Amino acid sequence: MKRYIFIIIVSILCIPLGVFASDNTYMRTKDNLLVPSDVEVTEANLSEILTTPAVNATEKIYDFAQLLSYKEEQALLAKLQEYTQKTGLDLVIVTAVAVNDLNSLEYADRFYKYNDFANDGIILVVYVGSDIEVYMANQGESNGLAFETYTNSNIQVMTNRFTLDVSKKNDYYYAMTNYIKSLDRIYSEKYYGVEEEKLSRETLQWIVVSIAFSVSFITLAFLLYRNSKNNHIRNKRLFIGKIDKSTLEIKTEVDDFVGSNTVRRKK
Repeated sequence: MKRYIFIIIVSILCIPLGVFASDNTYMRTKDNLLVPSDVEVTEANLSEILTTPAVNATEKIYDFAQLLSYKEEQALLAKLQEYTQKTGLDLVIVTAVAVNDLNSLEYADRFYKYNDFANDGIILVVYVGSDIEVYMANQGESNGLAFETYTNSNIQVMTNRFTLDVSKKNDYYYAMTNYIKSLDRIYSEKYYGVEEEKLSRETLQWIVVSIAFSVSFITLAFLLYRNSKNNHIRNKRLFIGKIDKSTLEIKTEVDDFVGSNTVRRKK
C-alpha cells in the first residue's frame, strides 16, 4: 500500500480552545479486538492493535487534544460530511497529545487501519506535544481515488497552509475549515474545473458580444433617428467595433502556500 507523506513540525504556544469535543474510545481486549473484518490478526500486529484507540468510525473527528469546542466540532463535521458525500472519500481528523511513543506517521497509519474506515480515504493527524506535528496521508490503493486526486505537491501545500493558519491565529477550527476547503477545491478543479471553466468562459464571451452589438445597434438607431429628424443626410462611415472572442480571458488565481517545511514561533 502506497502513501504520500508530508510532515510539518511547528513550535507555537498551544492554548486549547474547548473541552467539549468528542474523545470517545472503546476498550480493546484479546477477546474483542474491535478491528475491521478485513484485518488479519497475527502475533506480529496484536500489540499494535491493542495499543491503537478504538473509535466509532462514523464520528470522523476525534479531538483527543481538546482543541475544538462542541459547536466547532459540529460545524466542522457538517463540512466534512458535505465533502464526503460529494467525493465518496472517507475523511478522518485526529488531534492527539500522546501517540504511544509512535511518530505521527505510524500513529495515523494504525489509527486508520485498525478502525472501520473506508478503504479509500484521507487522514489528518495533529499531534500537540512540545511541537505540533501535522500529518496528512492518503489511504487505500495507489490507483484509488485518493491517490488519483491528491498528489504529493497538493499535500505539501495543504500542510503548509495548515501550519501557517495555526501559527498566525492559533485557531484550529479555522485551520481545519480551510483544510477541508482545500480538499474540496482540489477535487473540484480536477474533476469539474475544466468543464465549469469552459462553460463560464463561453457564457461570458457571448454576454460581452451580445452587449457590444446591442450597444452598437442602439447607437446606430439613434444616429439614424437624429439625422432623419433634422432632414439632413450626410455620408458617414460607421465603425462597429469587432470583439475577438479569443482575446477574452478568465483568470483564476490559486494561492500557493509555499515555504519552509518548518514554521517556528517562540513560545
